[in-house]
Amino acid sequence: MGLSSDQKKALDEQLEKLFEAKVKSFKRPTGLDNSFAQANSIPERDRRIMSAVHSWSTSFGQQFYEPIARSIALSSDKDAHEQWASPVEISQDRVARIDKIVADLGSKIRKPDVDSEIKEILSIPNKNLMDDPNDNIVDVYFDKKYLFDIKTVGPNKKDWIEFKQMTLKWSARMNKRMHGAIAIPYNPNAPRPYTSSAVKNYMQVGKDVLVAADFWDLIGGKGCYEDLGNAFKKIGSKYWKKTLKKAGVK
Repeated sequence: MGLSSDQKKALDEQLEKLFEAKVKSFKRPTGLDNSFAQANSIPERDRRIMSAVHSWSTSFGQQFYEPIARSIALSSDKDAHEQWASPVEISQDRVARIDKIVADLGSKIRKPDVDSEIKEILSIPNKNLMDDPNDNIVDVYFDKKYLFDIKTVGPNKKDWIEFKQMTLKWSARMNKRMHGAIAIPYNPNAPRPYTSSAVKNYMQVGKDVLVAADFWDLIGGKGCYEDLGNAFKKIGSKYWKKTLKKAGVK
């Protein structure tokens, strides 16, 4: 299956724009040459390559994954928004229950079960509202029921506690069952499954944590993740050569 020919064309055009903007804005930092340790240990050509790699690596994330997810969703005739603002108001009583759920997960009094957790939260009357704008912004709002926060770095225990609170709050804010999840665009542990004790204590991989194909295939249909990799290989390799040239790599 995978993406249709029209979807692949739209994806290629999206990547062309993103990579073109990246190459245009690329500036080789001088700090690598000013460090006596690096300047005397690492050949200049390698330092230039290193600066280009670092620049590209930091660009993936909000600059690439969010607009790509939205573009694929729209080409699939699905509604999608980037940096979408969910309601600011939230029930203080529901927040207190969320805090209790997260505390019980941390103490291992209970195990993660996002379906029952949200049912429990929504059973509390939506009263005693307060303004809480701290975590109401959603990276990608998809198909009017999925809310994703995209993460590309390895979260620690503190992060997972905050992610759990945030994703549960989305349903509390909207006063209905929403599918809030942390989306991890690729599996940094591949070929091993994505897991850690911190994740397992608070969230469920495959339900409120979607990794690699689980995320992209939900957005664009089965096979989307593979098609996405092929598109990056085709478009990205061309612009990588342009970036190296701009970095002064001969």
